[in-house]
Amino acid sequence: MLVILLLVWLFVDERERSNRLSKIVNKLTKENEDLKRGYFELLEKYLETQSNVAPDVISELQMLKSKTDNLELAVHYEIDSVIRLVNQGDGAKAVKDLAKIVETKLKEKVVTDQTFKKQPKLHFLLEHARDCNWIKPRAFENGMLLKDIRNEESHELAVQKKSIEIGIAIFGGIEILYALS
Repeated sequence: MLVILLLVWLFVDERERSNRLSKIVNKLTKENEDLKRGYFELLEKYLETQSNVAPDVISELQMLKSKTDNLELAVHYEIDSVIRLVNQGDGAKAVKDLAKIVETKLKEKVVTDQTFKKQPKLHFLLEHARDCNWIKPRAFENGMLLKDIRNEESHELAVQKKSIEIGIAIFGGIEILYALS
């Protein structure tokens, strides 16, 4: 009888732990979805305030926002920190951090690509991604802007860039991340 009670207790305890774990996973999934949508909405509002942003950039951003499930959770957290930097007015630092994320994802992608023979620097990685059709030519150009701002931020003091350049670089970096996922 004691063995039966012990087995029932273990079964109930395991089931309760499983239910608690499911609730936690569901809560974290919802928070993750809210976070993903939030940074896209913030970026969209930022770009809408800029007078010289083409309407197709906003529509592309909305299309990317609809595909938020494709990125890994770790990348979402990194992008969230990038958006926080933009919100704090440190756009050049945000671009520098986003360039690091893009470069890391490109390096991961070329590890298995036997045709990539150059040094794994952002410039060569972007060229290879364009040549392999992993990214579109416009994404390549935006990636080069991302690289240029990153280099300037890394080598100069108090970098001041136009907000439109920051917005396009961030949009381009996010677009590249989605293209690679």
